Amino acid sequence: MMCRWATRGAHHLTKPGAQPGEAHLAGWSRYDPAVCHWLDCFLDSWLGLTMPEKSR
Repeated sequence: MMCRWATRGAHHLTKPGAQPGEAHLAGWSRYDPAVCHWLDCFLDSWLGLTMPEKSR
């Protein structure tokens, strides 16, 4: 999704206040593992597949 946004939506990245595409991709590679982990745990909990841990 991020690669698609950075290429197909590149014209939006020139608008005032927008970060350059490189910054979006750098942030994605930095935060994606943690976001994926959170989303997996959230969805499992929300769907009732697992019980949430109290220590998180």
